[in-house]
Amino acid sequence: MIKNQWYAVLESGEIKAGKMTGVTRLGERLVFWKTINNEIVCLKDKCAHRGASLAVGKHYGDTIACPFHGFRYDKTGRVTLIPANGRAFPVPEQFRVDSYPCRESQGMIYGGATIATTSQIFPFPEHR
Repeated sequence: MIKNQWYAVLESGEIKAGKMTGVTRLGERLVFWKTINNEIVCLKDKCAHRGASLAVGKHYGDTIACPFHGFRYDKTGRVTLIPANGRAFPVPEQFRVDSYPCRESQGMIYGGATIATTSQIFPFPEHR
């Protein structure tokens, strides 16, 4: 990802409710998904445990789960549940993946910026 720059990553219609979309952009595997409030989330597509693709896992509303051992990830990239340990067991802080800000504008999903604002996404002129 290019820090502090917005760039088009996907068309808005490519991210469906209840599904994950895996893509490779700028040499990095990413997974996009929507929360129950239709917020678009972008995480690094690599489980913190064994490196499996999160894009082929399961979607659970505001979390997604790795297909290998079921580690659940929230929109910040933090693991919220390790099924083998049970719900009562606290998850160590180091179990997380990178998360990236993304915004929807003009029918596109933009990603990459960490400091830049949405106003720095420049509209494209209409072609006539």
